[in-house]
Amino acid sequence: MTRSTPKLSARIVEEASDWFVEFSEGTVDAAARAQFDVWLRRSPEHVEAYLKIAALWEEAPALGQRPVLPAEDLVARVLAEGNVVS
Repeated sequence: MTRSTPKLSARIVEEASDWFVEFSEGTVDAAARAQFDVWLRRSPEHVEAYLKIAALWEEAPALGQRPVLPAEDLVARVLAEGNVVS
C-alpha cells in the first residue's frame, strides 16, 4: 500500500511564497528574519512548503527548455485514442 502525502494548505503555500519573495528581493531585515524563523519552526508544513517553493524556483529555468506540445496536436492525439467522452 502506498502512503499519500497530505496536500499543503493554500494559506501555508501563500505564506511560504511571500517569505520566498521577500528573501529573493533582499528586503528581510533582522526582525523579519526572526519572524521567519518563528514561522518556519511553527510547523513541519511550513518547512515543506518553503522547500517546495524554493525547489520550484530552482527548476523554473529548465521549464522553458522543454518542448511544448501545441494544443491542436494534443487534441488530435486524444481524439485518435478513441476513448474520449464528449
